[in-house]
Amino acid sequence: RAMGSEMTASVAVDSEGIIYLGTENGIFQAVSPSNESIWAANIGAAVYSSACISLDNKLYIPVSDGRILCYDLATLDPNAPVFDWLLPTGAGITSSPALDLEGNIYVGTLDGRILKIQNNGESADILWEVTAGDSIVASPVIDASGNVYIGSMDGSFYSISSDGSLNWSFETGSKIRSTAALGD
Repeated sequence: RAMGSEMTASVAVDSEGIIYLGTENGIFQAVSPSNESIWAANIGAAVYSSACISLDNKLYIPVSDGRILCYDLATLDPNAPVFDWLLPTGAGITSSPALDLEGNIYVGTLDGRILKIQNNGESADILWEVTAGDSIVASPVIDASGNVYIGSMDGSFYSISSDGSLNWSFETGSKIRSTAALGD
């Protein structure tokens, strides 16, 4: 499938198999499992991180210029897709987001902040932010207790509680670019 620009992020897939993907030229697209275009929107900047889809069918798209866009997939008009809200974070984003069981969004920024964001329906709020020592390009991972784990380009791996307090950090000795995984 010709995308019109370089694919710069992993895709997100919903329960119906629809593929959501962004490209370097700022076009975000929804594609059916049979490779048909469903909708596309110019979101104004490159997409370097995967989008994510909440249990209530909200599509969250972090953009490289530091904005996060929310589309309601249940009400989206494919002929004229319009986002429900846009949240500026103040720094670029290449980290893919994570969602907790309450639908809060977690993302890392290029100025070294880990953000917890709450969707309020027609807007969003940053509930807390924790500052790391350098850029965050890895994606956050959340455990069953709501603790957030994320690595930073400062070489530290962080554990942050769901209320935004630092549980611990561990110095690895080298920049962290990859996302962690959790076992049982």
